[in-house]
Amino acid sequence: MADESDKEFSAVRVLSVDGPFNSRVVLDMPRSLYESFFDALPSDLAPSHAREGIERDLAALTGGADSVLAASARTLAAELENPYASATAKSLCAKALIDVMRELRSLAPPKKQEDRVDEIAKRREERVARAAG
Repeated sequence: MADESDKEFSAVRVLSVDGPFNSRVVLDMPRSLYESFFDALPSDLAPSHAREGIERDLAALTGGADSVLAASARTLAAELENPYASATAKSLCAKALIDVMRELRSLAPPKKQEDRVDEIAKRREERVARAAG
């Protein structure tokens, strides 16, 4: 039977392996797991909250929030928060993220705009409700 620490380690994802002889690994892990090994996050590694913003934007969209484009947006946002990514890489990710989000928004169904007929129907319903009540 797996204990609690095994469950936490199963949430660790390898984001990238690079450097000379693949000597560097960038991991994504729960903060609680990180803090069980180290005291606290260094202040210069504070997150940019890009992932939180993308999740809010995706939640507001109907339709494509589970699409490949949405997955790409999540990955790009995670890379923006990667403290070891270069400024050049982050600027390219930011540009790509803007493009992906623009595409997702264009795929969302248009919001229904009320027209004059809708206003008349609403007023009629209000009159009928007042007369019945």
